Amino acid sequence: MKFQTYKECGGTYSIGTFQHHFGGWKKAVKKIGLKDGHRTRTDEELFSEIQRLWEMFGRQPETREMKRDGSISLNVFQRRFGSWMKAIHAFCRDREKEPDEEVEVSEDIGRPSESLKVDEPQAIQEKMDTADEPESIIMTTPRFPSPRLRFKVLKRDKFTCVKCGRNPTNEYGVKLNVDHIKPYSKGGETIIENLQTLCQKCNVGKGDLIL
Repeated sequence: MKFQTYKECGGTYSIGTFQHHFGGWKKAVKKIGLKDGHRTRTDEELFSEIQRLWEMFGRQPETREMKRDGSISLNVFQRRFGSWMKAIHAFCRDREKEPDEEVEVSEDIGRPSESLKVDEPQAIQEKMDTADEPESIIMTTPRFPSPRLRFKVLKRDKFTCVKCGRNPTNEYGVKLNVDHIKPYSKGGETIIENLQTLCQKCNVGKGDLIL
């Protein structure tokens, strides 16, 4: 990005300000993480943008939709992966990976946060089914699913609300949420067996109820 482009985009600082703080415009550009005028994006940033669009449409986003609705230039994906379709393939391979064995537990109730080894999903489910409600619930998974787990749940449910059947493909603007079947606040772990796809309207209506 040239300084003139910065000014044309509404930049308000003078060239002298960048010279004073960074030693020049080029050094300022480098300092904030730009390469050839563009910030270097991580793979996860690019995958998150693909996932955002996929959830918006309820299906694989097309090139024209990426150009129209994407917040990252299509050229960035093409430079990184070779083409838009190769970017899609790389995204799908990444989202098929299993979650890490070690997770950071950030919202335990009744004990400080610490890194714990996650039990197998079946073992966690058995605990959920057999344990009485304790006064202090010790969780072994974080409250919010990772992007990878979220995508797996949405894909399993065909990007459709399991309660009312609404989906973004047939009804533009429908927003999908990944919901705990047994609420997290009541001991429901964040595992694929305890997660379901609900539209935002159904999710708000459900609240912390166990249906």
